[in-house]
Amino acid sequence: MITFFFLNNLTFKFYIMAVFQLGAIVTGIVGSVGGTTFKRQGSTLVIQKKSNGASRSSVLQNIRLGQNALIFRSWNLLSNADKLAWSNIAAATAVKNKFNEAVFISGVSFQRKCQLQLAPFGSSVIDPTEFNTNLASISVGNCSMNWEAHNFDFEATISENNTKIIFLLEFSLNNLNAADYSISGLFHKASVDTDEVVSLYDVMLLKYPFLNSNYNIRLYYYSVNDSGWRTPTFMTEVAIG
Repeated sequence: MITFFFLNNLTFKFYIMAVFQLGAIVTGIVGSVGGTTFKRQGSTLVIQKKSNGASRSSVLQNIRLGQNALIFRSWNLLSNADKLAWSNIAAATAVKNKFNEAVFISGVSFQRKCQLQLAPFGSSVIDPTEFNTNLASISVGNCSMNWEAHNFDFEATISENNTKIIFLLEFSLNNLNAADYSISGLFHKASVDTDEVVSLYDVMLLKYPFLNSNYNIRLYYYSVNDSGWRTPTFMTEVAIG
């Protein structure tokens, strides 16, 4: 229920936080309606409205949110033997923290880390009894962009077929600063065979339709094996032709 008291010479001042500052003559509005709450704080009228939460379209724009939630709950579904196996792997396998220091983490954190790193390629459950840190070697031969020909090709010699590679892009209208190996936000994933050329032009414009020849571009990549173990992030300059 809302009660309105109206007096003459009422002055409202609008603020970003939905606060109405009253003038010398005080008006009281108390109550709530339609999710909006009116209350008094001294001589200030405060209006609050609760968020309706993310829209369905916003949720669909990040389809990995649901998948990640399943991964975070998956530990509780593991057998005791699998939990012990992950704990043993974690105790024997150091990971790098955000300061690039080698550290050891718990079994549950290690399992989640590996599952999240493999998640872009599907939601398959990793068997800890088959865990390994073997990674394919990748030697980039050419990475070139031709805006007029609509080409953006990544050519590399890879030691194993079906190598899972994540691609990330850095771009700016200004000159690019020193390489940022903490960059995030994948724009393409691919399972690549030896000497296969990966075409990135169409997927780049699908993700970043505003990009054009005025931008400076730098490509980053890393690979992930079937155990969710990954390489460091590498960078390659893009030759503009």
